Amino acid sequence: MSSSSLLSLGDGVMSTLSDREKLSIGLVVVLVLCTVVWFVSSALSDEAALLREQRDLLSADLAEVRAASPDFLRRKERLAAYEERLLSNQLDLSKMMERAARDQGFNIEDFKENRRVLDEELAGPKKGKKQERKALVAYSQQVTIRTVSLKQLAAFLQAVEADPAPVRVTSLEVTPSTGDRQELRSVRLSVTTYKREKDN
Repeated sequence: MSSSSLLSLGDGVMSTLSDREKLSIGLVVVLVLCTVVWFVSSALSDEAALLREQRDLLSADLAEVRAASPDFLRRKERLAAYEERLLSNQLDLSKMMERAARDQGFNIEDFKENRRVLDEELAGPKKGKKQERKALVAYSQQVTIRTVSLKQLAAFLQAVEADPAPVRVTSLEVTPSTGDRQELRSVRLSVTTYKREKDN
C-alpha cells in the first residue's frame, strides 16, 4: 500500500466522522503528544538535577583538595627533609652519649648495641627476588649509669634528644637513692637512632 493510498484512506475515514468525533480525536492526539513531551522533559529535568548534584559534589571535593594542598605540601617537604636526615645520618651513638655524659660530669658504665631493620617489620616478609635497597634501620644503645643526680640526668637526656640526627630515648628506668631522692642509684636507658642504609 502506497502512502498516497494511506492518505486517501485517512481522508475517507475522517470525512465519515462528525465534527464532534474529529474534535475528540484531535484532543486525544494533543493529550498523547503533551504526555510524551511531559515525560521527556521530566526525564531531562531529572538528569539535569542529577548532573547539578554531581557537579556540586565535585566542586566541594575540589575545594577540599585545594584547602588541604598547602598542608600536604608542607608535610611532603617535612617528610623529604626527614628522609634526607635518615640518609645522611652518620651518628656514632655511643660516642655522642659518652660526650654528653662527660659534659654533665658522670660516666656511662656499659653499652649494649642492638641493630634492627624496621622496614621488614613494617612491610612483612619479602617475596620474589631480593632487590638491593636502602632499609630503615634502628641502632639502639642500652646503657647503665650509676650514681647520678636527677639534674645531671635531665640535662643529659635533653642533650641527647637535641642532637640534629634522628635520636630518641626509647626507654628509661631509674632507681632512686634511699637517702636522697635527688640522687639516683642507677639508671638504665635505651637510646635509638635511625638510618637509611643498604639492606644486607
